[in-house]
Amino acid sequence: MDAGLPRPGQSALDTAPAAFRERLLELGSDGMLPPWNEWFPPEAIASHLPDPDLHARFVAELPQLPLAYFQEPAPEVRGWDLLPCGYVQLSDAYADAARDAAARGWPVLQHASDLAMLTQPEAVARTIDRLLQRMGMRRPAVA
Repeated sequence: MDAGLPRPGQSALDTAPAAFRERLLELGSDGMLPPWNEWFPPEAIASHLPDPDLHARFVAELPQLPLAYFQEPAPEVRGWDLLPCGYVQLSDAYADAARDAAARGWPVLQHASDLAMLTQPEAVARTIDRLLQRMGMRRPAVA
């Protein structure tokens, strides 16, 4: 969901668009990145999270990540892509990943809304449920 697909032997920085890669490298300080919301202009996040309480709670929970997290190559795991896979695209930023998933034959669903996991959790859950149904997976019985 709204993420790059794994590229065994390559890191997230290896496969990131050049401008994004440069931005992360310039933001890094002592091997650490600032919280995610600081990677973008303040209005970028605020426009997607206009509720001040939700915005504050979201920002308060954002960790700092080591730059090494994005430099670590994805492991070579044989057969991972033979398992059932699907993709949910929430934002335009992941259009290429959604196209890549579709090219791999994965079912892809879109729910156009940045940060929808926060602002529309029920709708995102329904989208995930539809994706799982499309993949032939049954919903577990609820007691």
